[in-house]
Amino acid sequence: MSTISNILKALAATSSRKTKESIFKAHQKNDVLKNVFLYAYDPRKKYYLRKVNMPTEHGDQELTVELIKEIFDPLDNREVTGHAALHHFYTVAARLCGEDYAVVKMILEGDLDVGASISTINKIWPNSIYVQPYMRCALPEHVDLNTWDWPNGIFVELKEDGMWGEINSQYVTSRPGNRFDDVYTRAIAGDVS
Repeated sequence: MSTISNILKALAATSSRKTKESIFKAHQKNDVLKNVFLYAYDPRKKYYLRKVNMPTEHGDQELTVELIKEIFDPLDNREVTGHAALHHFYTVAARLCGEDYAVVKMILEGDLDVGASISTINKIWPNSIYVQPYMRCALPEHVDLNTWDWPNGIFVELKEDGMWGEINSQYVTSRPGNRFDDVYTRAIAGDVS
């Protein structure tokens, strides 16, 4: 049985997109691997810790979906913050064997360093990694302006500050996935306190 670390090493060892896809397909039913990529690359997941060190001692547990959630969900949901968040990470992650601790460290840092794109990952596990919707305007030379309904008006987006945001019923995010947290965005989620 391949460990998560060995699968990631195999992905990193090749530059061929087709070979990467075949490695992914061979492990398509591996829920731990799927969650490793989800928790590392979903732009909506934020852990609010910069860097962590490798522990001098570690446990012998292998990485599971439950452990991934136990480590990262409280950080993402802001159930623990600051020093408590760091303590939580070290306490739970220290139960893992050294190779799997290195994997959760890469998840935290948001880079598994395997050279796989989100589109490749979503090809294997459809819609698993959130892709921020964004529609760019077309340059005039790429469209037929004569087909536009000029008499009834054309809607345009004024782009003064370069900021773009996605608004849904839960929160407002920037294109890179940063959540806005102010009185207006909390009101969107129904929290008016």
